[in-house]
Amino acid sequence: MKVLSKLGYQPEMANNGKEAIDMLLLKPYHVILMDMLMPEMDGLEATLHIRKNSPYQPAIIAMTANAMPEDREACIKAGMNDYISKPIDLNVLVAALKQVAENYYQTQVVD
Repeated sequence: MKVLSKLGYQPEMANNGKEAIDMLLLKPYHVILMDMLMPEMDGLEATLHIRKNSPYQPAIIAMTANAMPEDREACIKAGMNDYISKPIDLNVLVAALKQVAENYYQTQVVD
């Protein structure tokens, strides 16, 4: 959270997937960094719910210790925009955030 704040972002944290969904109902977020292993509702289930039911459709970046190709495929299939394996490399995180931001703003201009 501190690193994201120092990079100029305004991060907020959910303790589980259900809480992330509830937060998204209250206000729009541009990006969600989604941990895959959370209590109550995991990252895949939360992403599927967001993609199916949320009026807001933020970019979702998976963060997981599972680094197998099939794990990445499952994340993308669930509707995630990108995938970062743990431990998180700051340069990889910054590149992923930059990429989803560029895609977001391009989409807004086209819409």
